[in-house]
Amino acid sequence: LIESDATRRTVTMRATVFQLTRIDMIFTLTPDNDYTLVSEAIKITSALPIQPILRRVFNTQHEKLFRNIELFYS
Repeated sequence: LIESDATRRTVTMRATVFQLTRIDMIFTLTPDNDYTLVSEAIKITSALPIQPILRRVFNTQHEKLFRNIELFYS
C-alpha cells in the first residue's frame, strides 16, 4: 500500500510479509531552495526477532539508493 499526503508532504509505504512482519516506511519531503530534502522513518513490527537484521538491510540499501539519486541529480 502506498499513500501520499500533500499537506504533510509525506509518502507512506506499508507492506506485510508472510503475515508475520509489517514494515512501514514514511518519507517526508522538505523543500530547501533548489533542492528537496528527503527523510525517512522505518518501523518494523514482527512476531519474529528479525528487526535488527531488517533494519541493517534497509539502512544499507537506502543509503545506496539516496546516494545514487543524489549523484544522478547533481
